[in-house]
Parts: sequence; C-alpha cells; structure tokens
Amino acid sequence: MSSNVAPQVPLSLEEEELHAVSGTLVQIHGVLIAVVALYLALSGAQEDDPAAWYGLLAYATLALVLRGAARHGRESRWKIAVESWAMIAFLTWLMHRGGGLESPLFNAYLLPAVLVGLTLGGAATIAEVALI
Repeated sequence: MSSNVAPQVPLSLEEEELHAVSGTLVQIHGVLIAVVALYLALSGAQEDDPAAWYGLLAYATLALVLRGAARHGRESRWKIAVESWAMIAFLTWLMHRGGGLESPLFNAYLLPAVLVGLTLGGAATIAEVALI
C-alpha cells in the first residue's frame, strides 16, 4: 500500500527556534489581549470609549489571522516582526486615546520589546525600542 501523506521536510535549526518562539508568541498575544480587556473593563471604557473595544477586537482578529498564516507556512523573522509592529501600533493607538505616557498600559510595550529581543537580535531590538 502506498501512503498519500507527503514526507515531512526537516526544519533548519533557525526554523526550529522560530517555531518554538511561535508558541510563546501566541501566549504574548493572549496576555496582551487579556490585560487590555481587563483595563478597559475596569476603567469603564464601555460608556466612554467603545472604539477601544472595537480596536481590541480588531487586534485580536489580526493576531488570530497572523498566527493562522504562520501555522500554514514556515515561521519567519519577518512574520514575527510584523506581529511585533502590530502590537506596538495597537498599544500606541490605545494609549493615544486614553492617557498617553501616563496610561497604565505603558508597560505593555515590554511585550513586543522582549519578543523582538528573543527572536530578531540586537539591531532589530534597538530599532524597535527607538520606535516605541
């Protein structure tokens, strides 16, 4: 009998490391979504700023789409960089709407900074921290 299953192509060491980080990235997205949802719920954003909830929903959807795309293809540094930029853009937009640098969410910038530090190396980390 012949099998219709395609043989698995072995991953390079770099691809294995990026695949391992992929699981951590899912957790980072989850933590960010949970922290922002908790912040919005406790700050009363339902009445004051429903757009923040829509932004959170849009970010969660984007995170799911990006992670789904990564599942069906090989993980790459560019995909991780795009996800970290999405985190920064979302946090910046959210903080701009409510509190700026005084916002309790300011420390959430550590999530994409640590992500880039773990995966993309020193130059990318410095560039991203400068962007933040």
